[in-house]
Amino acid sequence: MLAFRNDEFPGRLTYNTEYAGRIEVCVRFRCNTILVLFVLGAAFCTQAQSLGDVARQVRAEREKSTKPHPKVLTNDDIATPEPEAVPQLRPPRGDAAEAPAAKTEESGRSDAGEGAKLKSGTGAESATKESEKTDRGQEINQEYLEKIAKVRAKIATAQAELSKLQKEQMESTIEFQRTVGASPSIATYEQQQREFNEHIAGLREQLVGLKAELEDSQEAARHAGVPHVYD
Repeated sequence: MLAFRNDEFPGRLTYNTEYAGRIEVCVRFRCNTILVLFVLGAAFCTQAQSLGDVARQVRAEREKSTKPHPKVLTNDDIATPEPEAVPQLRPPRGDAAEAPAAKTEESGRSDAGEGAKLKSGTGAESATKESEKTDRGQEINQEYLEKIAKVRAKIATAQAELSKLQKEQMESTIEFQRTVGASPSIATYEQQQREFNEHIAGLREQLVGLKAELEDSQEAARHAGVPHVYD
């Protein structure tokens, strides 16, 4: 804004619009000029940088094209070695030729003999172990069978004694009834009957225990693989 003194009215300032418009046009022109120069300078820098990249790429391709190519080898460049002469071996004569064969045959016989000894030794050892195992199995079976036989013998003895007591008790009762209490006397007869009953009850309990023992022995033998445990 520009102000001038007013001659008609001293002390007042007036505004010259014409002059101010010219100054504004000049300022805008300068600003536009500076902006255009800035844009042109930036474009020039970018173009200069792009040209530099292109120049470097061309130089690199030229260096690659100027590198020497690898040499290709052909069959003519490779020398073929001449075959070496193989010395001919002559077979030995006489005893010298038979000696290795004899040694080989003797070695084979020795190896065969050792193999046969080894095999026979291993077979004998295996047979001995099998025989010992069989003998031990038979001994165990015999032990079970002997135990079962002893229990059966005890049962047979107890049954025979029980039968004998029952027979004697029956005879005593028949005699007492035949004599009408005269022989034996009533007191003696009652005492005899009490003793018979006690012995018979004891034998019966003994038989129950023996039969249970027999069943346990037979079952143990059966689990051990003993044959004919129930015969």
